[in-house]
Parts: sequence; structure tokens; C-alpha cells
Amino acid sequence: CLENVSRKLSKLDTLNIVSSGRLAKEKGFDDLLKVFKKVSNKFPEAKLNIVGDGMERNNLLELAKELKLGDKVEFHGYQNNEYINELLQDSSLYVMTSLTESFGLGLIEAMNYGIPCISYSSAQGANEIIKNEENGYIIQDRNEEEMIEKISLVLEDEKLRKKLGKNARETAKEYSSDVVLDKWIKLINKRKWDKWSYR
Repeated sequence: CLENVSRKLSKLDTLNIVSSGRLAKEKGFDDLLKVFKKVSNKFPEAKLNIVGDGMERNNLLELAKELKLGDKVEFHGYQNNEYINELLQDSSLYVMTSLTESFGLGLIEAMNYGIPCISYSSAQGANEIIKNEENGYIIQDRNEEEMIEKISLVLEDEKLRKKLGKNARETAKEYSSDVVLDKWIKLINKRKWDKWSYR
């Protein structure tokens, strides 16, 4: 759950894309860089911010160099919550390209700032959080061209971006600590009642 529901929201007025997570092969950041290369050809002012550290860092830095992304991509390394929150406030889109994902707290944290999210369906946890075409997009079968198309759509259409962002914010509220705690209490009490009723 979210520790706090933010009072601040992103203005969604930049072409900044953000993604976070451990820099490991299963997170698919190499695919994200390849996708972003094609996006940046259409949107030269777009910037990709990657937060996190891990064993693949050097490989990803080398790939970014090969793709000639220059200062269009910034690797921020491991950062504290305050740093990440400030970065989110200046972002307009969160993208997840994981090959596998249990839940995807990064999506909820982005939605907390009213940021729409796009993810491949292979990140299984994202399928529970992203409501396709409502608060973001789920891309089936790791379809790179569709991923590029949806990212481009969100970046070029401010009205759509804000509509998705507003819905994303409502989704985030469902994961506030109060709401999640209440659900746990109800579940536990129901299980106790069910167990008692079978006696």
C-alpha cells in the first residue's frame, strides 16, 4: 500500500517519462531503452528517467550509448523517497517493461501523483493495477510497436494524458494504507466468522 496519499500532483506538462526498479535482466530496461529510442525520434524533447541500481547498470549505460541517446536518458541510481517523489511530480508518464512482476508498487506510486501508466502484460502485477484505456494501457505480447504507439499517443495528447492521470489518481487512492487496512480487517473477520459458522 501507499504510505501516504500525496497532496501534490504532477502537472503532466512535460515530455518526461519515468521508470523505476532493480536494474536486472527480468526488469526489461534494455527493451525500454530500445522503445524510447524510437519514441525520441518522434519527440526530440522527450526524456527518460530511470531510477534504481543493479548488476545490469553498466550494460544499460553501454546500450544507451550505442543507441546514441545522450542526455535524453538519465540513470539516477538508487534514491530515497523524497528524491523519487520530486521526480514523479515532474513526469507525465510511467512505463514498465518488466518480463515478470509480482505486483508493481512503482505503478501505484506514479498513480499517486496522477501519472498515467503503460506496461507490458508480461508484468503480471500490472494487469491488476492498470485498467486498459482508463488509467493507462496494457500492451499484450510485448508488442514493441504498440508500446511505441501508446507512449506517443499519451505524449502528444494533453487532454488524454490528463484524463488518464485523473483516473490513475483515483486508482492510487484504493491502495492507501487506510483502505488496505480496512480490507484486511474485513477479510480476517470474515474468515473468523466462516470458521466459527462451520463448527
